[in-house]
Amino acid sequence: GAEIRFRENNNDYLLYGVDREILSICYDYYEKGVELFRKEVKLPNSVFIQAHPLRDGCELCATDLPDGIETFNMHPNQKSQNARMVRIAAQNNVKIKIAGSDFHHKNCDHEALAALRTRYLPKDSFELASILKSGDYILEIGEDSLVLP
Repeated sequence: GAEIRFRENNNDYLLYGVDREILSICYDYYEKGVELFRKEVKLPNSVFIQAHPLRDGCELCATDLPDGIETFNMHPNQKSQNARMVRIAAQNNVKIKIAGSDFHHKNCDHEALAALRTRYLPKDSFELASILKSGDYILEIGEDSLVLP
């Protein structure tokens, strides 16, 4: 997968079901923005998710723009407003909900605080996108809490 951002704001998006060709298309839309990207680029084998939409500096996009939303972001040094995001996702019938640890750096003490549990290990990000679309997964938060998306 890939984490991408368009020039228009500080929103981050996660794209599963991605390869070099798709990334090249994403780069072409960097200046054009996310709405035009979603309107013009059809990615039937991919899933496009807004990451940590309520974090300081980010904006919740229209809930029908992405395929899903990261409802749990477990970065310990960010105010991701997870409970509020879960409520917004439920109120807007968001189908794909994921969790992330936002683990980007070594020795940060928050690796593995969130996981996506599936019946089998996907062979690539396209297979992961397919699993997310099917809804056949659960989220693990912390060391021992399972959450139904």
